[in-house]
Amino acid sequence: MFKNLTVLFCFFCVGQLAANDYLVQVAVYDRAVPGYHWSDLESRIFHSVDENNFHRYYIGKFDKATAEKRASELKSKGYKSVEVRDYDAFGRACVCTYIPAPKEITASLRSIFFDFDRYFLRPESKQHLNKLVQTLNENPTYSVRLMAHTDAKGSNSYNETLSLNRADSAKTYLQARGIASSRITTETFGEVKPIAKNELAGGVDTEAGRQFNRRVELVVLNGMGEPLNIVDEIDVPADLRN
Repeated sequence: MFKNLTVLFCFFCVGQLAANDYLVQVAVYDRAVPGYHWSDLESRIFHSVDENNFHRYYIGKFDKATAEKRASELKSKGYKSVEVRDYDAFGRACVCTYIPAPKEITASLRSIFFDFDRYFLRPESKQHLNKLVQTLNENPTYSVRLMAHTDAKGSNSYNETLSLNRADSAKTYLQARGIASSRITTETFGEVKPIAKNELAGGVDTEAGRQFNRRVELVVLNGMGEPLNIVDEIDVPADLRN
């Protein structure tokens, strides 16, 4: 179910452990594999999927000193969110937590921008959407939300229609490249949610600020509909922030 961008860690219940047994649980930045695979330390990373499709990863049971040593070694090898857990302290129930995928292991996904009063895609916008297509193809449980905006020039009703057209342009582009419409949702806001100033103090127009507002923001969701932190934030200069 979960592939490259899936990053989870879980406290995995294994048999009857003694009071002095500890588990090393680990976030595995890799595609889900059946059974287990080997870590960089040549130890098994066990994996299972429960009835709720939660993926669970752990690296065996150890005494406390050995568990802490293994956790330290794994961290030095680049594994993230490695923890040593006292099994008895957490009872017999498994608790699973999602961890957002780190940006360093994903394609650079970015929101897209538009020319004034236009909804046609720029060449660089198509490049960003192509990366989104790649991500969605590699992770078939993922979906995307397209959130469309305009600057403040024109009437509210006109800008609502313009933002709808911008969202539709992006959606049509994704569909033409094989992404099912069921995996794409759109939201339109017109001019009501600017992230930058449309005008400076004294009513001076700012094209730079308006450009940030003419946008479609991308929000990638996992299979449970939760947003993933894999799209770059729009970096608005401090003097232009709304």
